[in-house]
Amino acid sequence: MVPGGIRGLAVHETARIMALGNAGDVLVSSTTRELSAGSGFTYTDRGIHHLKGIPASRHVFQVVAAHEGAAGAP
Repeated sequence: MVPGGIRGLAVHETARIMALGNAGDVLVSSTTRELSAGSGFTYTDRGIHHLKGIPASRHVFQVVAAHEGAAGAP
């Protein structure tokens, strides 16, 4: 945390992943996908990407659906 915001590698990685998407897309890293196991979300593989300023390539997924009964699902 810094005055007026946050900084760090995770912030930059998130911005780079967001930039890969289109309006309305929800993209996540493989780490986020793994941490959400059991949440009821369904993902589409968007491939492995080299993100500017990030040391290693990241596997990116798009959230495409949440099953009924999952947190945040209708």
